[in-house]
Amino acid sequence: MLDRAKGYLQGFENVMLLADRGFANQQLIQWLRKNTWHWCLRLPCDTLIYGVRRRGFGYEVRELYPPKRQACFYRNVQVWQEARITAHLALASVPGVKDNWAILSHEPPTLGHLLAGRTSFFPRKNFS
Repeated sequence: MLDRAKGYLQGFENVMLLADRGFANQQLIQWLRKNTWHWCLRLPCDTLIYGVRRRGFGYEVRELYPPKRQACFYRNVQVWQEARITAHLALASVPGVKDNWAILSHEPPTLGHLLAGRTSFFPRKNFS
């Protein structure tokens, strides 16, 4: 299906794929990198992240969430023990939202990106 979408979008210079938790996997990221698409994936809370605290140890995303109304950013983390894909991670605890946010992207995360609506995952009103 992605190859078909790529065919339809060939004339566009910048394509970004936004995917929710059920679609976050290493095969998808490898395809996106191979095809030079921009990407931003929301991760499930049990996804293992390496390189955030102690070298060599993995932490589930749920162990890394910041306090409510805060966000934190990690650059060059590794995801999934089998593949060890390197990317950037943005985490946010949003009041009034059932699930906290864990966004993995090829772009280094900044609060400016989140507030500007760079990724449509974050409800801006909750970060004012």
